Amino acid sequence: MQAGRDVSASATADRYDMTGAQGLDVDLAVSGEQWGTRFDWGCSYGGKEWAADGSVMYDLVVVRSDGTAQIVGSWTAAGEDAKGLSASTDIPRDDIASVQVRLRGEQGALAVVDL
Repeated sequence: MQAGRDVSASATADRYDMTGAQGLDVDLAVSGEQWGTRFDWGCSYGGKEWAADGSVMYDLVVVRSDGTAQIVGSWTAAGEDAKGLSASTDIPRDDIASVQVRLRGEQGALAVVDL
């Protein structure tokens, strides 16, 4: 799994390209806000087209500096990609060590980026 910081980062949102297991590619924007942190993302599934039956679910997970993890967003795979996804948390941006994408119910990350 690889992740890299995109050179198109702005003053308020840092952009990350996450390439993970099973062809999962995630474009993630992370914005520190007065109230916490906002996440905006989209992803593609490596050319695989999922049925819209809800059988494959993903979680966006933040791992705090102290190692605790919290699910901040979830979505169901349908079609070849997902766009316009967003979530937020009251966890301050500076307290987030990494962001992970996991299959629902799994502990291992499919894709991860250290912040």
